[in-house]
Amino acid sequence: MNKTTALLFLLSGSLVFSGAVPAHAADEASPPSITITLNDEYTNPVSQPPILLNGTTYVHVRDLARLLSDELKWDERTQTAVYLSPSGRLTLSLSPYRLSLNGKPVTLTHKAISRSGRIFVPLKDFAGLLGVQAGWDAADRTIELHSASRYWKASDQGTLVWFDSLKRTVTYLDEATSMPVVVPTSLPRVKYGIHQAELQVRKLNGGAVLASFTINYGEPGIFYADYRVLVNGRKAVDTSVAVYQTHMRAVSLNPVNPLSFDNRALLFDGKRLRLENSQGTVLREVDLPQITGLDDVFTVEQVFDDYLLVRPNGVYTLIGIDLRTDTADLLYRKLVPVEDQKIIDGWEWTAVDYPSDGLTFLRRDGQKLIFRYKHPLTHTEETVTYEIPRPDSD
Repeated sequence: MNKTTALLFLLSGSLVFSGAVPAHAADEASPPSITITLNDEYTNPVSQPPILLNGTTYVHVRDLARLLSDELKWDERTQTAVYLSPSGRLTLSLSPYRLSLNGKPVTLTHKAISRSGRIFVPLKDFAGLLGVQAGWDAADRTIELHSASRYWKASDQGTLVWFDSLKRTVTYLDEATSMPVVVPTSLPRVKYGIHQAELQVRKLNGGAVLASFTINYGEPGIFYADYRVLVNGRKAVDTSVAVYQTHMRAVSLNPVNPLSFDNRALLFDGKRLRLENSQGTVLREVDLPQITGLDDVFTVEQVFDDYLLVRPNGVYTLIGIDLRTDTADLLYRKLVPVEDQKIIDGWEWTAVDYPSDGLTFLRRDGQKLIFRYKHPLTHTEETVTYEIPRPDSD
């Protein structure tokens, strides 16, 4: 769904739908079961039914913000609604009536209205103002919105970020300013058939922003991908893409790798982990296949200044990497009873019920790493501890 849509739908504009209101209808009505679609995809139900008033359709502004992945805030002191989207900062007050977009006054044919303390906004004027197409399917009683973008939203430290999975652009907007910044990227086109998606962002030193867009795609949802872009100013200074296969196993694949360490960005293609500053300069690179001897893609579970916890996508057993010596340890060989190791080793890792090594990281205490261990057959749990070896002294 498009952000522009978001705004568009949002705050004003009359949308006079052919056949939407019969000539004898009351001045105001709540039509039954009106559906809203975004780019032909059905949305979640709205909390407030749309209102038809003198041939114009109004929608609850907070519903729009939720459906369109935008941000709606209320300034109690000024009694002003603040709507933030990739199109910018829109402010609306009803008494006296004022509407502005990116700090400039906007005059539209129809005004927003208040019902039971809730703001409802008309559609068509905003659709035209922001370039979003809005239509009405009388037979299905459906409001149809069409946009050239599909946005996902996240925020960190007062900065809102949207990733457009169709155009592969990053838009960010500081809540204290008016104008959004749109940054094109060199990321490949996101695969079709997205089942789930999540955008995470991290604001870093120097004003840089790292965005990570993680998707589950394919049929039946057998692939994950982690798209990353490091943005500084109006430029994407670096990108990375990591792709994983789930193998449809019971063991949970978690491709949401850490975003940053020590306020520096982590870029990751599944094999090489790069620590970068806000300008995209590589401060350190770790080649996981070279250190582990495994030709596979990896997920990164934990990052410390001297140690990594990673899992290869295939066997998915936890590996500890000592960054001081560039050496690797297969941790279940150190922590799991020998009889349990035999059970794990004898389990085909492509099997649907493959349990992996049963290790879950809990915390670090000095040189000690504490894990929860779950037995592959009895599912009983216990706490186990691994001590990071101290480097040999000269």
